[in-house]
Amino acid sequence: MHRFHIPEIFLGCLLTVAVFSVGLLFNGQQSAPPQHAEKHQNASARSNKPENPDSELTGSTWITKDAAGFFTFGLVVVGIGQAVLFLVQLRYMRRGMEDTTTAANAARDGARAARDSADVSKIAMVAGERAYVHHAGCRAISHLNPANATVFWRIRPLWTNAGNTPARKAEIYAHYELRDSPLPPEYAFTRQELPLTETMIAAGAVIESGPRDISGQELLDIAAGRKFFYIWGIARYRDVFPETPERVTKFCVQALTITGNPMVGWDANNNPLEIVFIGFHRHYCMDEDC
Repeated sequence: MHRFHIPEIFLGCLLTVAVFSVGLLFNGQQSAPPQHAEKHQNASARSNKPENPDSELTGSTWITKDAAGFFTFGLVVVGIGQAVLFLVQLRYMRRGMEDTTTAANAARDGARAARDSADVSKIAMVAGERAYVHHAGCRAISHLNPANATVFWRIRPLWTNAGNTPARKAEIYAHYELRDSPLPPEYAFTRQELPLTETMIAAGAVIESGPRDISGQELLDIAAGRKFFYIWGIARYRDVFPETPERVTKFCVQALTITGNPMVGWDANNNPLEIVFIGFHRHYCMDEDC
């Protein structure tokens, strides 16, 4: 229910009084007779004046006896009505503007929520369907060197795409470090000036980086802690979605344990040799964490 404020009621009263006062002033000026005829009129009035005093025009009956006064009163009533209607109209206009502002704010918030929801849906769709290339271990295969009849092992890092869509424009690189001491803290993981392998990795597929040959004796030294063997690599690729950033995966692993005899070839029954690699605490990340 709408209520008028005190200033609005006060303004209406002032307007009513002003209109009514102007009407009375106008009526008084129009009904006043000229001064030079006042005595003649008074004399005629006295000669024709009835004895009954109730027939005189009094202040309380001017509205019904005098046409100009009645018309002025009508104007006052109309002015009061117009003033009241104007105030009511202003009230509803103000309330309408408030409702319009509220509706506009609600529409803006709704549009913003819809846009945010679309962005969240897009992010969720990309996150669920994009390519995820990561290191998938290392493969070691024994070979016999015909020159000296010794065994060496060819080691290859593996990459797999665990996502639901292909990895496009993929560039992969692997580096090998066989050292007499552990990697120092200042090691920079600098890529050698070698051509990168450029490929496409299908969803669920596994590919290999370039191999590194290591002798059986070197594997014995690694198992004994006399040497330290590290493999690190990097993969850069694009997913299938437009306007997404380049993806990157880095890894670094260290050969920690060797089971079996590396001096003889691999055999499923007699020598199932395995090189156990563990993740290094540096250069192991994905995307924005790199």
